[in-house]
Amino acid sequence: MINKNKRKGLSIEEKIQILLSHRNLGAIKISRKNATDEERKLIEIVISLRRAYKEGKLTKEQIDVLEENGMQWKRQEAGRSMLDILIASGINIGDIRQNGENLTEEERKLGQAKHSLKVAYRKGLLSEDIIREAEANGMVWDEKEVGRSMLESLIASGKNLGDIQQRGKSLTEEEKRLGEIKHRLIVAYRKGKLSEDVIRKAEANGMVWEKEAGRSMLDLLIASGRSIGDIQQKGKNLTEEERKLGQAKHGLKIAYRKGVLSEDIIREAEAHGMVWREIKSRRQGSSLNELRRQKESLEAKEEKARKLLEEVQEQVRMQGRDISDGEER
Repeated sequence: MINKNKRKGLSIEEKIQILLSHRNLGAIKISRKNATDEERKLIEIVISLRRAYKEGKLTKEQIDVLEENGMQWKRQEAGRSMLDILIASGINIGDIRQNGENLTEEERKLGQAKHSLKVAYRKGLLSEDIIREAEANGMVWDEKEVGRSMLESLIASGKNLGDIQQRGKSLTEEEKRLGEIKHRLIVAYRKGKLSEDVIRKAEANGMVWEKEAGRSMLDLLIASGRSIGDIQQKGKNLTEEERKLGQAKHGLKIAYRKGVLSEDIIREAEAHGMVWREIKSRRQGSSLNELRRQKESLEAKEEKARKLLEEVQEQVRMQGRDISDGEER
């Protein structure tokens, strides 16, 4: 005999309406621990609707309505929400502090998310995708192993580390990713955070930690096959390649004036025709023309002085004759 007092279960439509009264269905935590009666009710409804979705019992209209209101059919993978918070901050995860006296509320929140993500990693709860994504955004699981995961990512690309570009407009997404990892590895090196083992392994794979000031610009100028002294720095009719060389020459000169070039770089540049300081005339615009103008000016002054000297000498001779004639009389 059926018990008439037994409560009839809620229909799918009724369950949906109850959930829709909640702001964001994706924010409902499927955890009964410390949950209130109201929260437990919502949890049970979410679980039953997920089961109905899996069994194909929901209509397309019902699915659309639920998804528009944040419904997630699969349980979110461990660490996803914490990682999303860290990535959304725009800060390299490795640089986020987990504790400190002067942290802002936002920094404290990020530090807690980073700590929770590390705890989940140590417990083995994170998927390989989450781990790789976290590391690509700067996460270091063990501070004693700073740089190792970044180095392994670079080596896995199969490229010589010295050839990986850190900047460039035409880089692919993969090249940009590798460039960012390389940059973070160099920063860690400068801060003295890398172990000797990581440093040696990176160098064995072509890493150059500190590029000599001016080297890239000088290499570009030499590769052109032209005497550096003949390369124009300005001009209306320059080609794109000539303009690029002119900018490199200008940059090298600035580095020279700032005193950041090594003696080797200076000598090598001069051996390829570099003139660090050209004498320029406002009118003529080049050191050669200026020298010619100065020579002509000097010659003119010499000629004028010669004529003046001749006139003076002539006057002296004339005065001498006048005196001689007077004495004779």
